[in-house]
Amino acid sequence: MDLHPIHTEDDYNRALGEIARYFRAQPEPGTPDGDRFDVLSTLIEDYEAKHWLITGV
Repeated sequence: MDLHPIHTEDDYNRALGEIARYFRAQPEPGTPDGDRFDVLSTLIEDYEAKHWLITGV
């Protein structure tokens, strides 16, 4: 997957699929995989903040 902003639900789902592999084998910080994990995390977090309003109950 090429890294790019997440614009659609399909983009979001692809990003989630990509990041899932890092939960099985967490990458070392500062490595290419570690950097990719950080960028994916940021993109996913940004998309969720814009599209999913989470409120306290």
